[in-house]
Amino acid sequence: NEKHKAIGTVWLGFCVRGIVAYDVHKEVKTPIHHCSWRKIQNLSFANRKLLVELQGTEQPLVFHTGSYKKARYLLHLSISYHRFQLYTRGLLPPESLSASTH
Repeated sequence: NEKHKAIGTVWLGFCVRGIVAYDVHKEVKTPIHHCSWRKIQNLSFANRKLLVELQGTEQPLVFHTGSYKKARYLLHLSISYHRFQLYTRGLLPPESLSASTH
């Protein structure tokens, strides 16, 4: 089923331009998907899943983690990184960096 297509184990990278998913084969990481910060509409987590909703798509990207805490941590990490990027580009006031994401 294309709607629930799983690609196996991936590594997530958070960078200046967005979130990158990497496939790992024989210790070599190959980028397989890039989610630009500009195209990310919403980030959330549910149970053990990190959900990334992109503009122009109906279904979110779903990344399954090993636990609820890992999914929540990835959500807070991505939100914090995104806020920092907005701040460094002058699009976010400094006081918003200390706002809680809990």
